[in-house]
Amino acid sequence: KGRPFGTPPISAVCRVALGGHEIRLRSPVVCREAFPGGFRELPPAVIPPIALQPKTDRIFLQAGGERQLLELQVIIRNNSSQAWEGRVELIAPSGWVVSPNATTVTLDAPGETKTVRHEARIPADQPAGHYTLAYHICCGDRDYGVAVTPIRQGAPGLGGLTDSANCIREEFILTPAQVDVHIIDAIFVQGLKYAYIQGADEEVRDVLSSFDIEFHLVTDEEMGSLDLASFDGIITGPNAYLVRGELRKYAGRFLEYVHGGGTLIVQYQGYGYEGRDFTPYPFRYSQPHDRVTHEDAPVTMLEPDHFLFRLPNAIQPEDFDGWVRDRGLYFFGEWDKRYRTLLSCADPGETPHEGGMVECYYGQGTFLYTGYSFFRQLAAGVSGALRLCANILALPEARILERIDFLKKISLFSRLTDDQLDAVARIMTEQWIEDGGFICREGDLGDELYVVYRGEVKVLKGSGGREKCLAVTRRGDCLGEIAVLGDVPRTASLRAGGDVQLLIIKGPDFLNLLRENPDMSIQMIKLLVNRLVSQGREGA
Repeated sequence: KGRPFGTPPISAVCRVALGGHEIRLRSPVVCREAFPGGFRELPPAVIPPIALQPKTDRIFLQAGGERQLLELQVIIRNNSSQAWEGRVELIAPSGWVVSPNATTVTLDAPGETKTVRHEARIPADQPAGHYTLAYHICCGDRDYGVAVTPIRQGAPGLGGLTDSANCIREEFILTPAQVDVHIIDAIFVQGLKYAYIQGADEEVRDVLSSFDIEFHLVTDEEMGSLDLASFDGIITGPNAYLVRGELRKYAGRFLEYVHGGGTLIVQYQGYGYEGRDFTPYPFRYSQPHDRVTHEDAPVTMLEPDHFLFRLPNAIQPEDFDGWVRDRGLYFFGEWDKRYRTLLSCADPGETPHEGGMVECYYGQGTFLYTGYSFFRQLAAGVSGALRLCANILALPEARILERIDFLKKISLFSRLTDDQLDAVARIMTEQWIEDGGFICREGDLGDELYVVYRGEVKVLKGSGGREKCLAVTRRGDCLGEIAVLGDVPRTASLRAGGDVQLLIIKGPDFLNLLRENPDMSIQMIKLLVNRLVSQGREGA
């Protein structure tokens, strides 16, 4: 019932028959000897005489046409006071090939361990899904297939690691000795480089690394000096802004990174994230914060054609099936109109919450906040969440591809090659103009080309309240083609007719691009000449 602190465990082992199986009952023996540290009492623990502990209990693989090889290890431990000999086997799904078929293991001493290695070959074209590799050992005429994990509580004020010799409470978790293999039908964009800022303890980075995604784990010492522009995307873990003081201190650097063309992906943050200039535009949480606790709550894609739901994986309603524990937490409650909301869901009887995934362009880059609990779903191997996460990671490239597709439909850029369009897309800056706001005024010097992305722009002639509307331009229309090639006075005023989102190309950036691409220069000159001739004829 008890023993002094610091002494090795003294165990009494007896045999108990339960359901025809022999189970070892281990009970610490009372130590009557006086000891300055006092005595402790530990309850009896029923554990199997042999335990098998896989080195890893989860593996994530990408579905593909080629055969895949898994190299596995399991530790066999003797929990009893007698010697054991048995055959260790790994049971695999049908069609999988395991080598070796069986391994004989001998454990002579109490607490002795042996490591056994296996290889498992997965057939080509194995369908996506959840598969199990189960370990068991046959000792005598009995089979054992359980992993035993001790959970121990240390004494208050006692330093050092807590182990079986000094714990004051001890429990054992018994789980099947198996490896869960998750084969995911998802495409991940390769070749991109990411930084990850760890917040609360979670496994997002570990799971994604299984798909050959490269991450640099950012330290506190690097927050103020790391070359952020070297990364295609930066991901902040749950509550990173709350637990990492250096991140709060240098938060402005990360917004500058976005404005310069980077992609910042922020997982859920608590109340301390609000009102601190950590985001491109203002937002507020509700009190209490919006969350969805039902893991099967219906989810609506508010913009199904958004590239986040198309590239590189086509997200379907069934990708929200099989989620665990919840949908998400700390959704935005109110937000600036420059944000775009992408998903909506709610618990039964509640108003739909649209602030769980919000995105905006900021300068040349993209900001995305998600309150959806990817940190839970990825660790559980939820296929649909992994597919959606792959699309989120692809935002740096998907944003450019979406802009290229947009530019192809504009006459000024329609004859450019994909490589040339890629270069144009990367120098474009986003700007939001509120209803009635002037983009530029007649007579002003300008060197910017405007492309209407959303909304309407009125072209006005005159001033002093006597402006005449010459035209109304809409999505895909270009304004200021001549000004982008040099500082020339604007021949008309441009005013937003409703809220307008523009894509802007600054003159110096565009001229540098033309210098680096002579073929593109010739192409643009031809297009501008045709445009001027066409306008001259219309004027005539």
